[in-house]
Amino acid sequence: ILNHCDEIENNGLWFLHDTIEKSAETAMGYPALVASRAFGKSPGNTLTVNTHICSLMALQKYALMFNDDKALACVKRAEDSLSRVMTASGGCVVFRLLYFAHDAFWKCDCGAVRVFVRILHRCLLLAKKRWPRLVMPNGAIERDLSASSFSRRYHIVNARDILKLMSVCGMPWIHDVALGALKYAKKQRLDECDIAGYPGGEHWAGTALKALALEQSEASRREMIKGLSQYRDALEKAGLFWPVDAVVEFPLEKVWYSFFRDLDLRYDFFCFNMEDKRCGLLLGASTGMALPSGVEDESLSSGCFAVWNMQ
Repeated sequence: ILNHCDEIENNGLWFLHDTIEKSAETAMGYPALVASRAFGKSPGNTLTVNTHICSLMALQKYALMFNDDKALACVKRAEDSLSRVMTASGGCVVFRLLYFAHDAFWKCDCGAVRVFVRILHRCLLLAKKRWPRLVMPNGAIERDLSASSFSRRYHIVNARDILKLMSVCGMPWIHDVALGALKYAKKQRLDECDIAGYPGGEHWAGTALKALALEQSEASRREMIKGLSQYRDALEKAGLFWPVDAVVEFPLEKVWYSFFRDLDLRYDFFCFNMEDKRCGLLLGASTGMALPSGVEDESLSSGCFAVWNMQ
């Protein structure tokens, strides 16, 4: 991990998204790249958020497991860098106008409007170079600083990863950023993206479940559970499966128990193999629900999920 990072201002550290970011020349492999030295980074570093967070958490786990003080120091540098980048402000009026226009027209199939939307994408990249920031005034989180813009799929990915980070560290900015990201996602109905055929919705289930686990207000929890039930029903109507990574990444007994209890669900199947459907994931093992007939328990743990052979 430490062989693929960039030293930025104030003794900071940023983990690179791809090896092509190690130089400005190879980084030109990003078609829309607008190179900059914002935050003291190298020109090829795109400041991609999700890779940095995942690398940070992986290094932190290693450092704690092996009592590696050098790695822990690097984790601290990476956390400080993330804080500076995620709390950067500036150009609020410009960014609000660009996002307002994009959110109004991004679904339109009209040729002229599509050209206009492409222009907005370029304008946002240039605006991020002029006023470097990744968290927008409306709560949206950009995938990166230099290579892309208006990525709805990565907004959800970033929200999910920030919520994961929120569970292991207490950086003061993180709660407000996570809350703003979730509000923007709901306002733009990004939870429906998967069902409607737009990219991004496949990460919503995991993001919402992680937020549910961290939510303290009972009223907010019930509202989030209601939203998840609607999302699940819409997936079923569309003939789609609940995203498996939502379960694998967040095996939270408390969340799933509440989810099943409040929705009065019996069980759900989630296929790992979409071709032969021989292997599935059955949730609710910790809720005491009866198994469906014909399903034999192969590996029932004390956790919230277990895998059954459905052949």
